[in-house]
Amino acid sequence: MSPWPRSTDPTAPLAGAEARPTRWTAEAAARAILSGQATATAKTGDGPVEMARMFRLAKTSAVKARTQAINQLKAVLVR
Repeated sequence: MSPWPRSTDPTAPLAGAEARPTRWTAEAAARAILSGQATATAKTGDGPVEMARMFRLAKTSAVKARTQAINQLKAVLVR
């Protein structure tokens, strides 16, 4: 048993083994969707977070290409 008391708030996030999804929670989620009780919408993928992710990807790619070019130049100049 944990030395810390568990929250009685039903909206509080679970911790440890209670937080891990099980077959039962997956089944309950599937039943909620099929019954129309759950009305979640999928992410569109065009928001500010996705834009920041694309900028980060472009920067990472540019840094990698720059490093590769510098290493090639150094290899040519050393020989």
